[in-house]
Amino acid sequence: LCADRLSDPDAGVRRAAARGLQRTPTPGALPALAKASRDVDAGVRAASIGALERIGGSAAGEAIVAALKDRDSEVRQAAFDTAVRMNLQRRALPALLGMLAQDDPLRKREILSAIGDAGDRSALPALLKVLKDDPDAGARQAAAIALLKLKDPGSTEALIRALDDPSRWVQAYAMRALTVITREPHGEDRGAWKRWWGERRTAVSKAACRTS
Repeated sequence: LCADRLSDPDAGVRRAAARGLQRTPTPGALPALAKASRDVDAGVRAASIGALERIGGSAAGEAIVAALKDRDSEVRQAAFDTAVRMNLQRRALPALLGMLAQDDPLRKREILSAIGDAGDRSALPALLKVLKDDPDAGARQAAAIALLKLKDPGSTEALIRALDDPSRWVQAYAMRALTVITREPHGEDRGAWKRWWGERRTAVSKAACRTS
């Protein structure tokens, strides 16, 4: 009955139907909920996301990931929170990267954390850009933590540069990321990290000259 009411002309009825399906998950209602997640009414879309989470499964996940691009910020946030709870970060990565540009800077830290949890090195350029250029120290810190999770050696030089960040927290997480990525024993000694990097670059340069 609730699934049938998702197509009612009254938005209030559709919202109530979606909330009812949150309380009583009905797998047979999944197609109707997926359609309702694109409803003209933002309240219906948000409530449908909650009901889709209760049903679960690949098709529900697809609709939730699509809602990350919703035009309404509250619907996007509902979809984001749901995607994280359902461990959809890797599947949602393209949408999450898009959210970095359009969402409130205060929410960017959560998005960066989810991007790190995705564990996909295709996110590396975006994370490096935030670490280098974002005016918000909290976002730069979150980018450093995401790079720690990613464990990609391609971030080493950027993390070394982050040791000169104005925020001591960004510096601290950059050193933690460097420890995980390089397995070097320099801990929280910024000077030791810089000396190590200088020596490494010199050795690479000399090796290149010998082979040229």
